[in-house]
Amino acid sequence: MAQLPLNYGTVANDHTGAPLRTLFKNTQDNFTDLYSLQSRIISAGEKRFAGAPTTEARIVLADAACVAELATILFIPAFMLPYDITQCPPSAGVRRVREGGNFSGYDVLAYGAVGTVSPAVPTQDSSASIQAVLSTGFPLEFSGLVYLANNLTQSANGQILYSSGGTAQIIKNANGVLFTSSGRDVQCRNVLFRGESATPAFTGHNVLASGDNFSMVNCGSMWAYDRAVKATGNHFELIGTNTLYQTADATAGGYDIEVGISGTATLYHHVVGIYTGQATGGILFTDVGGISVLGGKFGKCSVNAGTLPAGVGSNKVVGARINGAINIEIPTTVVSACGFSGGTITFALGTSGCALDDSNVLQAGTTITNNGNLNNLIVRQVAAGSTIDLKYGDDASLATVSINPQTGIITFPKQVTITNNVKFAMQQTSGAVGGFVSMDSSNQVQIQNLVTGKPIQYQPTGTGFHQFVSGGVEVVRMDASAVAGQTRMMLYDVDNATLERVTVGIADSGGAGFKVLRIPN
Repeated sequence: MAQLPLNYGTVANDHTGAPLRTLFKNTQDNFTDLYSLQSRIISAGEKRFAGAPTTEARIVLADAACVAELATILFIPAFMLPYDITQCPPSAGVRRVREGGNFSGYDVLAYGAVGTVSPAVPTQDSSASIQAVLSTGFPLEFSGLVYLANNLTQSANGQILYSSGGTAQIIKNANGVLFTSSGRDVQCRNVLFRGESATPAFTGHNVLASGDNFSMVNCGSMWAYDRAVKATGNHFELIGTNTLYQTADATAGGYDIEVGISGTATLYHHVVGIYTGQATGGILFTDVGGISVLGGKFGKCSVNAGTLPAGVGSNKVVGARINGAINIEIPTTVVSACGFSGGTITFALGTSGCALDDSNVLQAGTTITNNGNLNNLIVRQVAAGSTIDLKYGDDASLATVSINPQTGIITFPKQVTITNNVKFAMQQTSGAVGGFVSMDSSNQVQIQNLVTGKPIQYQPTGTGFHQFVSGGVEVVRMDASAVAGQTRMMLYDVDNATLERVTVGIADSGGAGFKVLRIPN
Protein backbone atom coordinates (compact mmCIF):
# COMPACT_ATOMS: atom_id res chain seq x y z
CA MET A 1 0.00 0.00 0.00
CA ALA A 2 1.26 3.53 -0.75
CA GLN A 3 2.05 5.79 2.22
CA LEU A 4 -1.00 7.72 3.47
CA PRO A 5 -0.28 11.45 4.06
CA LEU A 6 -1.10 13.16 7.36
CA ASN A 7 -2.74 16.45 6.43
CA TYR A 8 -2.09 18.59 9.54
CA GLY A 9 -2.77 21.99 7.95
CA THR A 10 -0.54 24.90 7.00
CA VAL A 11 -0.07 26.63 10.36
CA ALA A 12 -1.30 25.85 13.86
CA ASN A 13 -5.03 26.19 14.45
CA ASP A 14 -5.80 27.34 10.90
CA HIS A 15 -8.51 24.63 10.60
CA THR A 16 -7.20 23.50 7.20
CA GLY A 17 -5.98 20.07 8.31
CA ALA A 18 -7.82 16.75 8.31
CA PRO A 19 -10.02 15.69 11.22
CA LEU A 20 -8.23 13.90 14.09
CA ARG A 21 -10.01 10.65 13.35
CA THR A 22 -8.71 10.68 9.77
CA LEU A 23 -5.17 11.47 10.93
CA PHE A 24 -5.12 8.63 13.46
CA LYS A 25 -6.61 6.20 10.96
CA ASN A 26 -3.95 7.05 8.36
CA THR A 27 -1.27 6.68 11.03
CA GLN A 28 -2.57 3.26 12.04
CA ASP A 29 -2.79 2.12 8.40
CA ASN A 30 0.81 3.25 7.77
CA PHE A 31 2.05 1.30 10.80
CA THR A 32 0.03 -1.73 9.76
CA ASP A 33 1.70 -1.65 6.36
CA LEU A 34 5.12 -1.16 7.95
CA TYR A 35 4.69 -4.10 10.35
CA SER A 36 3.36 -6.22 7.49
CA LEU A 37 6.52 -5.48 5.51
CA GLN A 38 8.74 -6.11 8.51
CA SER A 39 7.11 -9.48 9.04
CA ARG A 40 8.13 -10.48 5.51
CA ILE A 41 11.81 -9.46 5.90
CA ILE A 42 14.58 -11.19 7.85
CA SER A 43 18.07 -9.72 8.01
CA ALA A 44 21.10 -11.98 7.81
CA GLY A 45 22.78 -9.45 10.08
CA GLU A 46 20.50 -10.23 13.02
CA LYS A 47 22.25 -11.20 16.26
CA ARG A 48 20.59 -14.61 16.33
CA PHE A 49 22.68 -15.67 13.31
CA ALA A 50 25.98 -14.20 14.57
CA GLY A 51 27.26 -17.50 15.90
CA ALA A 52 27.74 -18.98 12.42
CA PRO A 53 31.44 -19.47 11.55
CA THR A 54 31.29 -17.82 8.07
CA THR A 55 29.25 -15.27 6.21
CA GLU A 56 27.85 -17.99 3.99
CA ALA A 57 26.83 -20.11 7.00
CA ARG A 58 25.13 -17.09 8.52
CA ILE A 59 23.16 -16.55 5.31
CA VAL A 60 22.16 -20.24 5.31
CA LEU A 61 20.67 -19.83 8.79
CA ALA A 62 18.87 -16.64 7.81
CA ASP A 63 17.51 -18.24 4.64
CA ALA A 64 16.19 -21.20 6.65
CA ALA A 65 14.57 -18.76 9.07
CA CYS A 66 12.78 -17.07 6.15
CA VAL A 67 11.32 -20.39 5.11
CA ALA A 68 10.32 -21.32 8.65
CA GLU A 69 8.81 -17.92 9.47
CA LEU A 70 7.15 -17.42 6.04
CA ALA A 71 9.29 -14.36 5.29
CA THR A 72 9.72 -13.63 1.58
CA ILE A 73 12.73 -11.29 1.68
CA LEU A 74 16.24 -11.93 3.03
CA PHE A 75 18.15 -8.72 3.70
CA ILE A 76 21.96 -8.89 3.20
CA PRO A 77 23.89 -6.13 5.05
CA ALA A 78 26.73 -4.42 3.18
CA PHE A 79 29.39 -5.89 5.46
CA MET A 80 28.44 -9.40 4.28
CA LEU A 81 28.95 -8.65 0.59
CA PRO A 82 30.19 -10.24 -1.57
CA TYR A 83 29.83 -13.91 -0.67
CA ASP A 84 30.03 -17.35 -2.29
CA ILE A 85 26.48 -18.23 -3.29
CA THR A 86 27.44 -21.84 -4.00
CA GLN A 87 27.82 -22.24 -0.21
CA CYS A 88 24.42 -20.67 0.53
CA PRO A 89 22.01 -21.21 -2.39
CA PRO A 90 18.68 -19.37 -2.15
CA SER A 91 15.47 -21.13 -1.19
CA ALA A 92 12.47 -20.95 -3.49
CA GLY A 93 10.17 -18.06 -2.69
CA VAL A 94 12.82 -16.10 -0.77
CA ARG A 95 14.18 -13.05 -2.55
CA ARG A 96 17.48 -11.52 -1.49
CA VAL A 97 17.99 -7.78 -1.27
CA ARG A 98 21.05 -5.84 -0.22
CA GLU A 99 21.77 -2.77 1.81
CA GLY A 100 21.82 0.19 -0.58
CA GLY A 101 20.25 -1.82 -3.40
CA ASN A 102 16.99 -1.87 -5.27
CA PHE A 103 14.35 -3.67 -3.20
CA SER A 104 11.87 -3.89 -6.09
CA GLY A 105 13.87 -6.31 -8.25
CA TYR A 106 16.39 -9.11 -8.20
CA ASP A 107 19.80 -7.47 -7.74
CA VAL A 108 22.70 -9.77 -8.68
CA LEU A 109 24.87 -8.06 -6.07
CA ALA A 110 22.45 -9.25 -3.37
CA TYR A 111 23.17 -12.78 -4.59
CA GLY A 112 26.91 -12.42 -4.06
CA ALA A 113 28.03 -11.15 -7.47
CA VAL A 114 31.17 -9.02 -7.62
CA GLY A 115 30.81 -5.88 -9.71
CA THR A 116 33.27 -3.08 -10.33
CA VAL A 117 32.93 0.37 -11.81
CA SER A 118 34.19 0.52 -15.41
CA PRO A 119 36.95 0.50 -16.59
CA ALA A 120 38.05 -1.64 -13.65
CA VAL A 121 37.50 -5.38 -14.16
CA PRO A 122 36.85 -7.68 -11.18
CA THR A 123 39.03 -10.68 -10.50
CA GLN A 124 36.26 -12.84 -9.00
CA ASP A 125 33.85 -14.89 -11.12
CA SER A 126 30.13 -14.05 -10.71
CA SER A 127 28.67 -16.83 -12.86
CA ALA A 128 27.01 -18.70 -9.98
CA SER A 129 25.47 -15.53 -8.55
CA ILE A 130 24.07 -14.34 -11.88
CA GLN A 131 22.88 -17.86 -12.71
CA ALA A 132 21.05 -18.05 -9.39
CA VAL A 133 19.01 -14.99 -10.31
CA LEU A 134 18.48 -16.20 -13.88
CA SER A 135 17.07 -19.43 -12.46
CA THR A 136 14.37 -17.52 -10.56
CA GLY A 137 12.81 -16.37 -13.82
CA PHE A 138 12.43 -12.85 -12.42
CA PRO A 139 14.03 -9.63 -13.75
CA LEU A 140 17.77 -9.16 -13.14
CA GLU A 141 19.30 -5.84 -12.07
CA PHE A 142 23.00 -5.32 -12.92
CA SER A 143 23.38 -1.78 -11.49
CA GLY A 144 25.71 -0.50 -14.22
CA LEU A 145 28.74 -2.49 -13.07
CA VAL A 146 31.29 -4.85 -14.66
CA TYR A 147 31.13 -8.62 -14.00
CA LEU A 148 33.11 -11.72 -14.94
CA ALA A 149 30.96 -14.70 -15.96
CA ASN A 150 30.59 -17.61 -18.36
CA ASN A 151 28.09 -20.20 -19.63
CA LEU A 152 25.01 -18.41 -18.30
CA THR A 153 21.67 -19.99 -19.28
CA GLN A 154 18.12 -18.69 -19.23
CA SER A 155 14.83 -20.52 -19.92
CA ALA A 156 11.97 -18.59 -18.27
CA ASN A 157 9.48 -16.80 -20.50
CA GLY A 158 9.25 -13.03 -20.16
CA GLN A 159 12.43 -12.56 -18.13
CA ILE A 160 14.23 -9.20 -18.31
CA LEU A 161 17.94 -8.47 -17.89
CA TYR A 162 18.49 -4.77 -17.27
CA SER A 163 20.82 -2.17 -15.83
CA SER A 164 19.31 0.96 -14.34
CA GLY A 165 22.60 2.56 -13.30
CA GLY A 166 24.25 2.90 -16.70
CA THR A 167 25.57 0.23 -19.04
CA ALA A 168 26.47 -3.05 -17.33
CA GLN A 169 29.22 -5.27 -18.75
CA ILE A 170 29.40 -9.05 -18.56
CA ILE A 171 32.88 -10.20 -19.55
CA LYS A 172 33.47 -13.75 -20.72
CA ASN A 173 36.10 -15.70 -18.74
CA ALA A 174 35.78 -19.28 -20.07
CA ASN A 175 35.07 -21.23 -23.26
CA GLY A 176 31.47 -21.72 -24.36
CA VAL A 177 28.52 -19.42 -25.03
CA LEU A 178 28.54 -16.50 -22.61
CA PHE A 179 24.72 -16.19 -22.44
CA THR A 180 22.22 -18.71 -23.81
CA SER A 181 18.50 -17.89 -23.80
CA SER A 182 15.72 -20.32 -24.70
CA GLY A 183 12.71 -18.53 -23.20
CA ARG A 184 10.10 -16.56 -25.11
CA ASP A 185 9.67 -12.78 -24.82
CA VAL A 186 13.05 -12.33 -23.12
CA GLN A 187 14.50 -8.80 -23.04
CA CYS A 188 18.00 -7.43 -22.48
CA ARG A 189 18.32 -3.71 -21.79
CA ASN A 190 21.47 -1.64 -21.45
CA VAL A 191 23.77 -4.65 -21.08
CA LEU A 192 27.08 -5.20 -22.90
CA PHE A 193 28.28 -8.77 -23.42
CA ARG A 194 31.95 -8.97 -24.39
CA GLY A 195 35.02 -11.11 -24.70
CA GLU A 196 38.06 -10.59 -22.51
CA SER A 197 40.02 -8.73 -25.24
CA ALA A 198 39.92 -7.63 -28.87
CA THR A 199 41.67 -10.92 -29.71
CA PRO A 200 39.64 -13.28 -27.54
CA ALA A 201 40.97 -16.66 -26.50
CA PHE A 202 37.68 -18.01 -25.12
CA THR A 203 35.67 -19.79 -27.83
CA GLY A 204 31.95 -19.69 -28.52
CA HIS A 205 29.29 -17.08 -29.22
CA ASN A 206 28.62 -14.20 -26.88
CA VAL A 207 24.81 -14.41 -27.04
CA LEU A 208 22.74 -17.33 -28.37
CA ALA A 209 18.93 -17.02 -28.33
CA SER A 210 16.50 -19.66 -29.59
CA GLY A 211 13.18 -18.42 -28.17
CA ASP A 212 10.67 -16.29 -30.06
CA ASN A 213 10.52 -12.52 -29.46
CA PHE A 214 14.01 -12.24 -27.97
CA SER A 215 15.01 -8.57 -27.89
CA MET A 216 18.10 -6.52 -27.13
CA VAL A 217 17.50 -2.81 -26.58
CA ASN A 218 20.42 -0.38 -26.26
CA CYS A 219 22.75 -3.31 -25.71
CA GLY A 220 26.05 -4.40 -27.22
CA SER A 221 28.14 -7.51 -27.81
CA MET A 222 31.77 -7.25 -28.82
CA TRP A 223 35.07 -9.11 -29.02
CA ALA A 224 33.24 -12.38 -29.67
CA TYR A 225 35.24 -15.40 -30.78
CA ASP A 226 32.31 -16.53 -32.96
CA ARG A 227 29.04 -14.58 -33.30
CA ALA A 228 28.42 -11.53 -31.15
CA VAL A 229 24.71 -12.42 -31.32
CA LYS A 230 23.00 -15.44 -32.87
CA ALA A 231 19.18 -15.69 -32.83
CA THR A 232 17.20 -18.60 -34.28
CA GLY A 233 13.63 -17.89 -33.09
CA ASN A 234 10.93 -15.71 -34.63
CA HIS A 235 10.64 -11.95 -34.28
CA PHE A 236 14.14 -11.21 -33.01
CA GLU A 237 14.58 -7.51 -32.20
CA LEU A 238 17.88 -5.65 -32.01
CA ILE A 239 17.29 -1.97 -31.35
CA GLY A 240 20.07 0.56 -30.87
CA THR A 241 23.48 -0.04 -29.39
CA ASN A 242 25.49 1.17 -26.44
CA THR A 243 28.83 0.21 -28.03
CA LEU A 244 29.36 -2.31 -30.84
CA TYR A 245 28.18 -5.63 -32.14
CA GLN A 246 31.47 -7.16 -33.22
CA THR A 247 33.08 -10.52 -33.85
CA ALA A 248 36.82 -11.13 -33.91
CA ASP A 249 36.31 -13.52 -36.84
CA ALA A 250 37.57 -11.58 -39.87
CA THR A 251 37.17 -14.46 -42.35
CA ALA A 252 34.65 -14.55 -45.20
CA GLY A 253 32.34 -16.61 -42.99
CA GLY A 254 32.63 -14.26 -40.03
CA TYR A 255 29.57 -12.23 -39.06
CA ASP A 256 28.82 -10.05 -36.06
CA ILE A 257 25.13 -11.00 -36.04
CA GLU A 258 23.43 -14.14 -37.34
CA VAL A 259 19.63 -14.43 -37.57
CA GLY A 260 17.60 -17.47 -38.64
CA ILE A 261 18.36 -21.11 -39.28
CA SER A 262 18.49 -23.14 -42.48
CA GLY A 263 15.39 -25.20 -43.16
CA THR A 264 13.00 -23.23 -40.93
CA ALA A 265 11.32 -19.97 -41.94
CA THR A 266 11.78 -17.47 -39.11
CA LEU A 267 9.81 -14.30 -39.57
CA TYR A 268 9.53 -10.60 -38.78
CA HIS A 269 12.97 -9.80 -37.41
CA HIS A 270 13.66 -6.15 -36.67
CA VAL A 271 17.18 -4.65 -36.58
CA VAL A 272 17.30 -0.90 -35.97
CA GLY A 273 20.21 1.52 -35.66
CA ILE A 274 22.94 -0.96 -34.75
CA TYR A 275 26.66 -0.31 -35.22
CA THR A 276 29.47 -2.71 -36.05
CA GLY A 277 33.03 -1.61 -36.50
CA GLN A 278 34.43 -3.62 -39.40
CA ALA A 279 33.72 -4.42 -43.04
CA THR A 280 34.57 -8.09 -42.48
CA GLY A 281 31.73 -8.54 -39.97
CA GLY A 282 28.10 -7.66 -40.61
CA ILE A 283 24.77 -9.47 -40.56
CA LEU A 284 23.85 -12.93 -41.86
CA PHE A 285 20.19 -13.81 -42.39
CA THR A 286 19.19 -17.36 -43.38
CA ASP A 287 15.71 -18.49 -44.53
CA VAL A 288 14.01 -15.37 -43.17
CA GLY A 289 10.80 -13.57 -44.11
CA GLY A 290 9.47 -10.10 -43.43
CA ILE A 291 12.69 -8.74 -41.92
CA SER A 292 13.35 -5.03 -41.53
CA VAL A 293 16.85 -3.59 -41.20
CA LEU A 294 16.57 0.15 -40.58
CA GLY A 295 19.56 2.47 -40.40
CA GLY A 296 22.80 1.70 -38.62
CA LYS A 297 26.26 0.87 -39.91
CA PHE A 298 27.66 -2.60 -40.50
CA GLY A 299 29.93 -4.63 -42.77
CA LYS A 300 28.66 -7.50 -44.91
CA CYS A 301 24.95 -8.13 -45.35
CA SER A 302 23.90 -11.56 -46.57
CA VAL A 303 20.27 -12.62 -47.03
CA ASN A 304 20.95 -16.29 -47.66
CA ALA A 305 18.77 -19.17 -48.77
CA GLY A 306 19.05 -22.43 -46.87
CA THR A 307 16.26 -24.63 -48.20
CA LEU A 308 13.88 -21.70 -48.93
CA PRO A 309 10.90 -23.01 -46.92
CA ALA A 310 7.46 -21.44 -47.36
CA GLY A 311 7.13 -17.97 -45.88
CA VAL A 312 10.55 -16.55 -46.68
CA GLY A 313 10.92 -13.31 -48.66
CA SER A 314 9.56 -9.75 -48.46
CA ASN A 315 12.72 -8.55 -46.72
CA LYS A 316 13.83 -4.92 -46.49
CA VAL A 317 17.17 -3.22 -45.81
CA VAL A 318 16.64 0.55 -45.63
CA GLY A 319 18.76 3.57 -44.76
CA ALA A 320 21.89 1.72 -43.62
CA ARG A 321 25.59 2.38 -44.23
CA ILE A 322 27.02 -0.89 -45.58
CA ASN A 323 30.81 -1.23 -45.67
CA GLY A 324 31.09 -4.79 -46.99
CA ALA A 325 29.67 -7.05 -49.65
CA ILE A 326 25.96 -7.76 -50.10
CA ASN A 327 24.73 -11.20 -51.13
CA ILE A 328 21.02 -11.73 -51.77
CA GLU A 329 19.71 -15.26 -52.28
CA ILE A 330 16.06 -14.87 -51.18
CA PRO A 331 13.43 -13.51 -53.63
CA THR A 332 11.56 -10.22 -53.02
CA THR A 333 14.35 -8.65 -50.98
CA VAL A 334 14.53 -4.85 -51.25
CA VAL A 335 17.54 -2.61 -50.58
CA SER A 336 16.74 1.09 -50.49
CA ALA A 337 18.29 4.42 -49.39
CA CYS A 338 21.53 2.75 -48.28
CA GLY A 339 25.11 3.97 -48.66
CA PHE A 340 27.78 1.58 -49.96
CA SER A 341 31.53 1.94 -49.46
CA GLY A 342 32.53 -0.05 -52.52
CA GLY A 343 32.40 -3.84 -52.47
CA THR A 344 30.18 -6.22 -54.39
CA ILE A 345 26.41 -6.54 -54.60
CA THR A 346 25.22 -9.92 -55.88
CA PHE A 347 21.74 -11.21 -56.65
CA ALA A 348 22.06 -14.98 -56.70
CA LEU A 349 20.60 -17.51 -59.12
CA GLY A 350 16.94 -18.10 -58.29
CA THR A 351 16.17 -14.61 -57.00
CA SER A 352 13.30 -12.67 -58.51
CA GLY A 353 11.26 -9.61 -57.61
CA CYS A 354 14.18 -8.08 -55.73
CA ALA A 355 14.99 -4.38 -55.85
CA LEU A 356 18.05 -2.16 -55.54
CA ASP A 357 16.67 1.28 -56.37
CA ASP A 358 18.24 4.60 -57.28
CA SER A 359 17.88 6.01 -53.75
CA ASN A 360 21.01 4.05 -52.82
CA VAL A 361 24.37 5.83 -52.91
CA LEU A 362 27.12 3.70 -54.43
CA GLN A 363 30.70 4.85 -54.08
CA ALA A 364 33.27 4.24 -56.80
CA GLY A 365 34.36 0.63 -56.95
CA THR A 366 30.95 -0.84 -56.12
CA THR A 367 30.10 -3.67 -58.51
CA ILE A 368 26.69 -5.22 -59.15
CA THR A 369 26.03 -8.70 -60.53
CA ASN A 370 22.57 -10.13 -61.22
CA ASN A 371 22.65 -13.90 -61.59
CA GLY A 372 18.91 -14.08 -60.90
CA ASN A 373 15.79 -13.22 -62.85
CA LEU A 374 15.87 -10.12 -65.06
CA ASN A 375 12.84 -8.86 -63.14
CA ASN A 376 15.14 -7.99 -60.25
CA LEU A 377 14.80 -4.19 -60.35
CA ILE A 378 18.29 -2.70 -60.25
CA VAL A 379 18.54 1.05 -60.86
CA ARG A 380 21.40 3.43 -60.07
CA GLN A 381 22.62 6.89 -60.98
CA VAL A 382 25.74 6.69 -63.15
CA ALA A 383 26.05 10.26 -64.47
CA ALA A 384 28.94 12.51 -63.53
CA GLY A 385 27.81 15.55 -65.56
CA SER A 386 24.69 17.68 -65.93
CA THR A 387 22.31 14.87 -66.93
CA ILE A 388 20.47 12.27 -64.90
CA ASP A 389 21.73 8.93 -66.17
CA LEU A 390 19.92 5.91 -64.77
CA LYS A 391 21.42 2.50 -65.42
CA TYR A 392 18.93 -0.36 -65.26
CA GLY A 393 20.35 -3.79 -64.49
CA ASP A 394 23.76 -4.93 -63.32
CA ASP A 395 27.20 -3.93 -64.57
CA ALA A 396 26.72 -5.91 -67.81
CA SER A 397 23.49 -4.10 -68.69
CA LEU A 398 23.24 -1.83 -71.73
CA ALA A 399 20.09 -0.09 -70.48
CA THR A 400 21.03 3.45 -69.47
CA VAL A 401 18.45 6.22 -69.79
CA SER A 402 19.75 9.79 -69.88
CA ILE A 403 17.54 12.72 -68.87
CA ASN A 404 18.53 16.35 -69.42
CA PRO A 405 16.45 18.50 -67.03
CA GLN A 406 17.34 21.69 -68.93
CA THR A 407 16.32 20.58 -72.40
CA GLY A 408 13.74 17.98 -71.45
CA ILE A 409 15.42 15.46 -73.74
CA ILE A 410 15.28 11.82 -72.69
CA THR A 411 17.71 9.49 -74.42
CA PHE A 412 17.05 5.76 -74.56
CA PRO A 413 19.89 3.34 -75.29
CA LYS A 414 18.11 1.01 -77.74
CA GLN A 415 14.41 1.22 -78.51
CA VAL A 416 11.05 2.13 -77.03
CA THR A 417 8.51 -0.64 -77.61
CA ILE A 418 4.72 -0.41 -77.59
CA THR A 419 2.23 -3.20 -78.29
CA ASN A 420 -0.62 -3.45 -80.83
CA ASN A 421 -3.38 -0.87 -80.54
CA VAL A 422 -1.31 1.26 -78.14
CA LYS A 423 -0.58 4.74 -79.46
CA PHE A 424 2.65 6.66 -79.08
CA ALA A 425 1.07 10.13 -78.88
CA MET A 426 2.47 13.60 -79.58
CA GLN A 427 1.06 16.42 -77.51
CA GLN A 428 0.56 20.01 -78.67
CA THR A 429 1.52 22.98 -76.48
CA SER A 430 -2.19 23.37 -75.74
CA GLY A 431 -2.16 19.92 -74.15
CA ALA A 432 -4.28 18.29 -76.87
CA VAL A 433 -2.96 15.25 -78.72
CA GLY A 434 -1.82 16.32 -82.19
CA GLY A 435 -0.79 13.00 -83.66
CA PHE A 436 0.33 9.50 -82.94
CA VAL A 437 2.12 6.44 -84.22
CA SER A 438 0.56 3.05 -83.64
CA MET A 439 0.21 -0.49 -84.91
CA ASP A 440 -3.27 -1.93 -85.22
CA SER A 441 -4.36 -5.50 -84.51
CA SER A 442 -3.55 -6.51 -88.12
CA ASN A 443 0.02 -5.20 -87.63
CA GLN A 444 -0.45 -2.18 -89.92
CA VAL A 445 1.57 0.84 -88.79
CA GLN A 446 -0.29 4.14 -88.79
CA ILE A 447 1.12 7.64 -88.66
CA GLN A 448 -1.52 10.30 -88.19
CA ASN A 449 -1.55 14.08 -87.85
CA LEU A 450 -4.79 15.04 -86.17
CA VAL A 451 -4.30 18.79 -86.66
CA THR A 452 -6.39 20.00 -89.59
CA GLY A 453 -4.39 21.41 -92.49
CA LYS A 454 -1.03 20.33 -91.15
CA PRO A 455 1.15 17.88 -93.09
CA ILE A 456 3.24 14.93 -92.00
CA GLN A 457 6.80 15.85 -92.90
CA TYR A 458 9.76 13.57 -93.45
CA GLN A 459 12.67 15.94 -93.21
CA PRO A 460 16.29 14.77 -93.11
CA THR A 461 19.05 17.10 -92.01
CA GLY A 462 21.26 18.73 -94.70
CA THR A 463 21.72 16.64 -97.87
CA GLY A 464 20.32 13.48 -96.32
CA PHE A 465 17.72 11.40 -98.14
CA HIS A 466 14.61 9.33 -97.45
CA GLN A 467 14.54 5.61 -97.99
CA PHE A 468 11.47 3.43 -98.39
CA VAL A 469 12.23 -0.23 -97.81
CA SER A 470 10.03 -3.23 -98.54
CA GLY A 471 11.02 -6.82 -97.88
CA GLY A 472 14.45 -5.68 -96.81
CA VAL A 473 15.07 -3.97 -100.18
CA GLU A 474 15.17 -0.22 -100.79
CA VAL A 475 12.43 0.46 -103.34
CA VAL A 476 12.21 4.29 -103.32
CA ARG A 477 14.71 7.00 -102.44
CA MET A 478 14.10 10.72 -102.16
CA ASP A 479 17.18 12.94 -102.10
CA ALA A 480 18.26 16.54 -102.74
CA SER A 481 19.69 16.18 -106.28
CA ALA A 482 20.20 19.50 -108.09
CA VAL A 483 21.38 18.05 -111.46
CA ALA A 484 19.51 19.35 -114.52
CA GLY A 485 17.33 16.73 -116.20
CA GLN A 486 17.04 14.67 -113.03
CA THR A 487 14.29 14.32 -110.47
CA ARG A 488 14.91 13.88 -106.77
CA MET A 489 13.55 10.35 -106.82
CA MET A 490 15.06 6.93 -107.48
CA LEU A 491 12.94 3.80 -108.09
CA TYR A 492 13.77 0.11 -107.85
CA ASP A 493 13.84 -1.46 -111.34
CA VAL A 494 12.73 -5.04 -110.96
CA ASP A 495 14.13 -6.01 -114.39
CA ASN A 496 17.58 -4.67 -113.54
CA ALA A 497 17.26 -5.45 -109.81
CA THR A 498 18.73 -2.07 -108.94
CA LEU A 499 17.78 1.41 -107.91
CA GLU A 500 17.52 3.75 -110.93
CA ARG A 501 17.39 7.55 -111.10
CA VAL A 502 14.17 8.96 -112.57
CA THR A 503 15.08 11.56 -115.18
CA VAL A 504 13.00 14.13 -117.13
CA GLY A 505 12.47 14.06 -120.90
CA ILE A 506 12.49 17.16 -123.11
CA ALA A 507 9.57 19.57 -123.24
CA ASP A 508 6.37 18.07 -124.64
CA SER A 509 7.97 14.58 -124.70
CA GLY A 510 4.96 13.39 -122.83
CA GLY A 511 2.47 15.29 -124.99
CA ALA A 512 1.71 18.95 -125.22
CA GLY A 513 2.58 20.60 -121.95
CA PHE A 514 4.08 17.47 -120.38
CA LYS A 515 7.49 15.83 -119.94
CA VAL A 516 8.18 12.13 -119.83
CA LEU A 517 9.61 10.64 -116.60
CA ARG A 518 11.95 7.80 -117.40
CA ILE A 519 14.52 5.37 -116.03
CA PRO A 520 17.37 3.71 -117.98
CA ASN A 521 16.81 0.47 -119.89
